Amino acid sequence: MGAPSTELQELIELLNSENPRIIQPACEYFSGLSGTVDGLNFIIAQEDIFKQLMKFCSFENSDIALLALKTITNCAQNENGTYFYMACDKQHFCTKSLFKSFENGDERIIKSSILLIENITRIEAGARHVHAFIEDSKLLESLLKIFVSNKPQYQDLSLIFGNICQVPGVRKLFLKNEGEIFNKMLPFLSHQNASCRLGAANCVKNCCFETDYHQWMLKDDSILAAILLPLAGAEELTDEENDSLPIDVQYLPSDKERESVSDIIVALVQALHKLCSTQMGRDALRKYNVYVILRELDKATIERDGNENMTFEIHNVIQILIGDDAAECDDLNKLEVPPEIEKKLTEMENA
Repeated sequence: MGAPSTELQELIELLNSENPRIIQPACEYFSGLSGTVDGLNFIIAQEDIFKQLMKFCSFENSDIALLALKTITNCAQNENGTYFYMACDKQHFCTKSLFKSFENGDERIIKSSILLIENITRIEAGARHVHAFIEDSKLLESLLKIFVSNKPQYQDLSLIFGNICQVPGVRKLFLKNEGEIFNKMLPFLSHQNASCRLGAANCVKNCCFETDYHQWMLKDDSILAAILLPLAGAEELTDEENDSLPIDVQYLPSDKERESVSDIIVALVQALHKLCSTQMGRDALRKYNVYVILRELDKATIERDGNENMTFEIHNVIQILIGDDAAECDDLNKLEVPPEIEKKLTEMENA
């Protein structure tokens, strides 16, 4: 798609107007344009227009701000759009205004700003871009404070926390001081809101990449119980099996419902997989008979349509737990996998 240079110039002039009545129709045009692939690709090739729309994300006129937020959010659904956002936001002027908008009383602006940040942080480069702005742990702590207030307009902050934990520096912030921030995310694994649960699950999964913290994570059964509880159903287990589980997962009531969102289940199983990276982690998961929960989870989900990836992840962990450990390798992250095997595993995972 291409716009004639005269038409493009006219649109730029409309966006540069100081009159909201002139700006709004132009923003409406770009908002509609961003809903198509060709339109989106056109917008992320126009730096002047994109930067002006970014400025409007914090415009005093909320209707214009919402249109600009929708346009940039649509663009950031595309990986190229996210990279273009970062290129236009080198000084974090837009990212700063998005976080500033959380102080806005307009719930629509707050939710739209959170959605845009969530889109930007889905890829690791975007997560690093946002981390560079919120590097100060005080800002992170203030975000967590408004998140745990449990107000509906802030619930999707959980998705941002899960995304930015792709960055090692963020994971260390979450895990420092005996997991002061990390521990506050655990109750949200069982929250009634699916976005809260998904963000918390991704946060836990990503933090489990930090193998230096596994000993702390598994010093007792509390963190493991928080991960396992959503994966458990109301199956009748033997007394021996129940007694071997973390105490909060023992003898669950007959009306206990298992997590139903596939992405959340996969993230939690992947967290268990990462905890299996070290010998100490594998020993702990065996001690608390995690296999029993995964066995029942597999039975309950294996026949669901489109569940191949979930089944793959569950079977990965089960095979580790019931298999023999490589005596010469304590940390599986350091285990060298032959190229032909690695290729086959990748093909299976992407199938």
